[in-house]
Amino acid sequence: MHEPLSPERVSALRPIARAIVRDIRVKHGLWDRIVSDARERGIGLTDGDKVVYRAISIGGTRVGYLRHHVWVIDPRARKAEAACILGSLAISLLASYLTAEVTGRGIIPLSDPKFAIFSVIIVVVAVVEWLYIWRLFRTRRGGQISYLYLIRRYRRRLPELLLADRLQRIAGYLESPYVFSRPSTRRHLGRGFEECARLLELHVPRRYAVGEVHADRVLKNRCMSAAQQLREFGTRAAVANAHTRIELTKEVSILMTVLIHGTFDRLPVSGVDSPSGMIRTFTTRAINFLRYGFVAVAPFVFVVWVLPQFADVPKVAESWLRLVTAIWMIISILVPLDPFFSSKIAALKEVSSSLRAGSGGSTDKK
Repeated sequence: MHEPLSPERVSALRPIARAIVRDIRVKHGLWDRIVSDARERGIGLTDGDKVVYRAISIGGTRVGYLRHHVWVIDPRARKAEAACILGSLAISLLASYLTAEVTGRGIIPLSDPKFAIFSVIIVVVAVVEWLYIWRLFRTRRGGQISYLYLIRRYRRRLPELLLADRLQRIAGYLESPYVFSRPSTRRHLGRGFEECARLLELHVPRRYAVGEVHADRVLKNRCMSAAQQLREFGTRAAVANAHTRIELTKEVSILMTVLIHGTFDRLPVSGVDSPSGMIRTFTTRAINFLRYGFVAVAPFVFVVWVLPQFADVPKVAESWLRLVTAIWMIISILVPLDPFFSSKIAALKEVSSSLRAGSGGSTDKK
C-alpha cells in the first residue's frame, strides 16, 4: 500500500507530471515515423510492438526527469543523500585521524618503504573526502548524490530505458527541418549520440548477457561496433548535408526496433576503426588490466606485508591465508588470459566426480 500524498507533495508533483505527460505524448507521436522507416527496411511492427514502445517511452521519460527533480519524484532519495553525506564525513574524519596517527605521532615512519604508499593513500583519501563535502555544500543543490546513485542503478539494470529516452529525444530534434541551423541542437545531437554509444557499449552487453563466454564476447563486440557507428552519426550531424536529417531519422528508428524486439543483429555496424575508437579501446583495456591486476595482487600483498604489521596472526592462520590468497591471485590472473578457464574447471570437476562415482561402484561390487 502506498502512503497518501500530502497536499504539498501533490502541488510539487503537478508541474512535473504535466511536463512528463507532454513529453510522453511527443514521443508517442514518433511511432508512425518509426513504423514507416522500419517498413522500408523490411521490418513489420504490430500493435503489440506499439504497446512495448509506449511502455519504454513512459519508463525512459520518468528516468530522464530524475535529473532535475530527484527529491520530488523519489522522496526516499533524501534519506539516501543524508546517509551518503554522513558516510563521506565519517570516512574523511577516520582518514584524517589515521593520517595523524601515521605521520604525526611517528607510529609508522614515512621513511619505511612498506608504509610510505599506504600513508600517502590515506592522505589522498582524506583530502578527496573533504573536498567532496566542501563542493557539495558550496553548490547547495539537492539531489546530486541521489541522482548519481539512481542513474548508475538504472544504467546497470535498465539501460534500454535510458537508451530509448536519448534516442527519442534525438528523433524529436530531427523532426524539425531546421535542426542543423541552430548550434544548440547540433550540440544536443552530438552529445546524445555519444551518450547512446556509451550506454550501448558499456551497459547493454551486461544487461543482455547469456552467461556463455563466447556468446557474450560476440554480443559485446557487436555493441562496440554499433557504438562506434553512433559516434559517426554524431560526426555526420556536425558536417550535415541535405540528406543527413532523413538518414539519421531512419537509423534512429531502426535502433528503436532493436530495443523493442531485442534483435541485436540489426545494430548498425561500423566499417572503419577511427583513431579515437582505437585510443578508447586501448584505454579501456589498460584500465581493465590495472583493475584485474589490483584485484588479483591486493589480497596477497595485504596478507603478506600489511597484516603482520598491525596484528599478531598465528602461524597456522597466516599460512592458510597465504595459501588462499596465492590461489586467488593465480586464478584471477589465469581467468582473463584464458576466457574458457571457468569451463575447463567445470569439466575437471565433472571428470573427478565421475571418477569418484566409478570408484565407489567398483568398491561396492567387491
